[in-house]
Amino acid sequence: MHGTIRRVAAVATACVAATSAAIAGAGPAAAAGWYITPGGNFSATSAPWAATDGSTGTQLVCTSLKLTGQLGQGQVPGPVIGNVNGFGAVACKVGPLPVTVAFTGFSWSMTPTTWISSTSTVVGTLGSVGAHVAGSACTFDIGGSTPGGLATVPFSYRNTTHSLTIGGTGATHVWNASCLGLIASGDAIAFGGTFDVEPPQSIVPA
Repeated sequence: MHGTIRRVAAVATACVAATSAAIAGAGPAAAAGWYITPGGNFSATSAPWAATDGSTGTQLVCTSLKLTGQLGQGQVPGPVIGNVNGFGAVACKVGPLPVTVAFTGFSWSMTPTTWISSTSTVVGTLGSVGAHVAGSACTFDIGGSTPGGLATVPFSYRNTTHSLTIGGTGATHVWNASCLGLIASGDAIAFGGTFDVEPPQSIVPA
């Protein structure tokens, strides 16, 4: 199980890195906005999902994580095209310790910044991302680069596979940690996982 999680996290990190490298040859956000089909309510599921402490290597792992939200429909001028405003996290642990995960900061605004035509991929940011992790032996918060702050987190959405990748190194950090040394305050904690989006969405420059 842990080997699978680490492979998922590594693949997701590689996807984000590859997307970042491709941005140099990509176009900026469309001046006329974006065209979204069908838009409306959507869900995005990653099974499993993980977040890895960059200093200790400890992983926060959930058997599955489902995010829900809404997208604009038809031609959307932007810069915000939708939001994430709900979640369901199943069977989460920090190392061997059972925990519950409650994401915070909703709604997370979805703001595209770049269009990569060669892969039909939209790259952008999710705003106001945070989480509170709680268990009998382990509690901490996830947020931005300062205590109490929320994070702006990169995302990419690939139309051809209907897959959403969230996270990037240095985007999110741990605060208020009491977790037997497995997770420490101030550490960067990188999200991993690629989410399957339903219903499949098409997001292209208008």
